[in-house]
Amino acid sequence: GGCGFYDICVLDTTLTPGASNATLASVELPLEKSKCHRNETPNLSLAVERLATFNFVGLTEEWTLSVCLFHAINGGECFAVEDSNTRSGGESSDPAVLAAIGEADPWDTALYEFASVRFYNDVARYQLTPAKCKAICPALADRFDDYLF
Repeated sequence: GGCGFYDICVLDTTLTPGASNATLASVELPLEKSKCHRNETPNLSLAVERLATFNFVGLTEEWTLSVCLFHAINGGECFAVEDSNTRSGGESSDPAVLAAIGEADPWDTALYEFASVRFYNDVARYQLTPAKCKAICPALADRFDDYLF
């Protein structure tokens, strides 16, 4: 099979005779040329360490607030399109589903918990309120009318 999420994949990029560097990008390697080494236990401490260095951490379930936080941290004009749902799909906040995910992938759950704490700490550090987010993102002002921080 191919490489999974927790696999470390090394692709053998040896060119076949006659192939040029110009065509390398379009060459599809056969699956047997990929060598995967299973990493059974993800390095959670390294993942947390790396996430802590990110300039910005947002949460999909707090999308509009994440857009406000992004602009509070980085500046720049806020556009209405930033709050558009470009990948609509079903809700995944059913507690039973989330519990099953947590049981299946405790590393992801732990990393998400760190990201969530980081996110809400950043919201507090930048003192975001509905009024402040309306000022930062006037194009989304109506989205903050009923927002509870």
